[in-house]
Amino acid sequence: MKLTVYSMTPVWVASIFYIIPVLRFIPWLAGLYRLYVLYLGFNNPLMDTPRDKVLGYMLVSLSVITVLSLVFVLLLGVISKAVGIRPKILLGAFPARPEGFTRVYIVSV
Repeated sequence: MKLTVYSMTPVWVASIFYIIPVLRFIPWLAGLYRLYVLYLGFNNPLMDTPRDKVLGYMLVSLSVITVLSLVFVLLLGVISKAVGIRPKILLGAFPARPEGFTRVYIVSV
């Protein structure tokens, strides 16, 4: 359990880069690094993981992380909807035409 939480730390730290649109790829790189940290942790002699079980343990850990993340996101969505906050990006709540937008026709003669 500790190994799974420790391997998620790079992603949590790198998620600060979601604020800057140009740097939104960095948390994805941290996610790849998370896989590497998880692999190193299972290969550590202190964990006493048999070599043939490392891949299976990694897949189970990643499955648990994925399910817990989905449950957390769904729970957060239900809570935000109950409070009245509607995330525009996730729910596709963009208006068809932004306010103040006028159509411009270019006519060539």
